[in-house]
Amino acid sequence: MPSLTTRIPDLQRTGPIVEALIGPSSILKEVLQREKKEIPRPVSVRLLIDTGASISAIKKGIAAQLGLKPHGITKIATPSNGSFQCLLYDVDILFPLHHIAIQNVRVIEGIFENQNIDGLIGRDVLKLGLFIYTGYDNSFTIAF
Repeated sequence: MPSLTTRIPDLQRTGPIVEALIGPSSILKEVLQREKKEIPRPVSVRLLIDTGASISAIKKGIAAQLGLKPHGITKIATPSNGSFQCLLYDVDILFPLHHIAIQNVRVIEGIFENQNIDGLIGRDVLKLGLFIYTGYDNSFTIAF
């Protein structure tokens, strides 16, 4: 099971953030290849691992940058903003240096103003792997 371990000097303040790539879903890439269309290049992102999020999220604008079309709407609830509707997209989350690819992840598009992150890895993705938060060591490990 490929894994990545990261140490952050002030993990409690910063949170477990990983550098990753967001790209079009594997299903969309297959369609684009069959149609001999260009496949958009993945976008570099900073994602917060969020055990409080039931669904993963990307910052508004990333889907447009990848040329993705929404395939639905879902209602979410947050402690700070109450309930509202979000567009749904399918993406791949890639950690190329660690040979990890999480394919066909359904994400919402959200606003992450002044948060220094581009999205969240939620429990929908965490259920596929292992997440260890080692507070006394300011480190965390994620494996898939």
